[in-house]
Amino acid sequence: MLDRFDGDVLPFGSSATGTERTIFGDVMQSDDINDNINTSYFRGWGIIGVNDVPTKQDFNAMAYTNSYLTSYLYQQGIPTWNTNQKYYLYSRCIGSNGKQYKAKTGTLATPNVGNNPVSDATNWEEDSSELDINSLTNKTTPANTDNLVLQETGGLLKKLSWSNLKSALTLGFNASFATNGYIKFPDLLGGFIIQWGSVSAGVSPITYPLAFPNNALYSIVQPQINNGGTASWSAFFTGTLTQTSFTRGNSGPAAIWIAIGN
Repeated sequence: MLDRFDGDVLPFGSSATGTERTIFGDVMQSDDINDNINTSYFRGWGIIGVNDVPTKQDFNAMAYTNSYLTSYLYQQGIPTWNTNQKYYLYSRCIGSNGKQYKAKTGTLATPNVGNNPVSDATNWEEDSSELDINSLTNKTTPANTDNLVLQETGGLLKKLSWSNLKSALTLGFNASFATNGYIKFPDLLGGFIIQWGSVSAGVSPITYPLAFPNNALYSIVQPQINNGGTASWSAFFTGTLTQTSFTRGNSGPAAIWIAIGN
């Protein structure tokens, strides 16, 4: 693996004095890259006659121009957009607003050229790594096909669909809203379970609609008393508590109950 030069990368011959370096194929000296990339540069050594020898100035000009482009990339990181540059699918550039853009179009046959990324959303999109989250439009109702981006430990970016995220957040959730029912919270919340129901007089033990996978933590019974009737206080108390059922203090009247566990 090559090491980066520990210093400011400058073009070859940038310290040349006088006419030690001229424009390729010319006698004029210029540090302007637009002067140095000319028709002679594109033709190359074809500008030299068969029996002629290239000058020191031409060699300096060639090396200066080539290394100038490299120095520009070291300085800029990502080139700024230019109306004459041909771009292709997934090309990157910096717009006039300083933001980074990624090409959405461009092939060898039909390059993406002359389309300003700042104003052209058909051929360019703002690179996600440069997005300001505060500038994004809020979406209040995500669709299952929408994707989110997350970063794994180590920095690797992965996408996660809204559908998969919902599945992960609700994993383990279950519910039955019948007279004798339950609600089991997602595994993310510890799998907490609340169950409820009603029983006729004399029924004990009371069986849960759903067995507690781990622990039955607590249960309570409330007698159903109509028309000023009375009931034994022991009907409020529960006895043996298991993962599948519990007993009440006596067979008692009809009652409603609730139990919690996980």
